[in-house]
Amino acid sequence: MALAVTALAVGVAGLHWSGDLWVGAAEATSARAPQPVPEVISNITAGEGDTGLSGVRDLGTFAVDAGLYVVAVASGGDAVLIINVTDPYHPQVISSVVDDGAAALGGASAVDIIRIGNGSYAVVASASDDSLQVINLTRPDDPVPLATITDNQTTALDGVVAVDTFQVGSGVYAAAVSPNDNGLQVINLTRPGDPVPLATITDNQTTALDG
Repeated sequence: MALAVTALAVGVAGLHWSGDLWVGAAEATSARAPQPVPEVISNITAGEGDTGLSGVRDLGTFAVDAGLYVVAVASGGDAVLIINVTDPYHPQVISSVVDDGAAALGGASAVDIIRIGNGSYAVVASASDDSLQVINLTRPDDPVPLATITDNQTTALDGVVAVDTFQVGSGVYAAAVSPNDNGLQVINLTRPGDPVPLATITDNQTTALDG
């Protein structure tokens, strides 16, 4: 059963992903001449004993120079994988970051990617670690975990399942959703190596955020 679908323009191709532990590329349909069924042209499958792609939950896309890349977050593998899709017919996993103490990726369930200055960064929601993990993707073959924000008495990140990034003026921010805290956490990411929790909105008599 497919969990979600995302797309990235790569010439005439797009990207598709499934809950069946594979990531593939499919021919895109034309707006003027739609095709009834896209053609799958390539895929990456979690092999036997491979936990890296186990339980893929979300995808993000970004570009560096002439290269196009996908970030796949896998809750089963507690991992983030970087996949080069510059040639969509031959996608390749080129690097990964795993939950190893240096990064909080337990139950990695969502990712959003944002450009800050000259760098590309991933913000990963890790439900089991009750954390947001910031990763520098400026060198896709060598992603670097930068900072972790975890749930505590002043933040609402217990069981965090979703994250989105946005800009206001010169500032960069993330908003994360925590079903266990019945809350929304806003974080300042303008300095990605030093994220700062700004505000928490939780469920109460005047808000509807339960769950």
